[in-house]
Amino acid sequence: MERRVPIVFAVIVLLVLGVGLAHNYLVDRPRVAAEVTAKVESRDGEVLFIAHAPRRPREPGYVVVVFDGQESRCSLDLLMQNPPVFQCDPAVNVK
Repeated sequence: MERRVPIVFAVIVLLVLGVGLAHNYLVDRPRVAAEVTAKVESRDGEVLFIAHAPRRPREPGYVVVVFDGQESRCSLDLLMQNPPVFQCDPAVNVK
């Protein structure tokens, strides 16, 4: 019985962490998408795609946008700043 207590405790901790991460993942993504879309559209741009979370370590999130018919890939982290920084490749003409 005493051997099972640490195992049960570890399983409970992992479940709580998993639920917390899932909740953050499901709640935060729509908020980020809405905020980024509003910032891009306020500058007469269009959001085509948002890559929220990095799939590999050190891979930044990015947003594919269109300004004046030119498609660019912009930094998600920099677009989330206030005021947003449009660091894109290729560079975009933001009004």
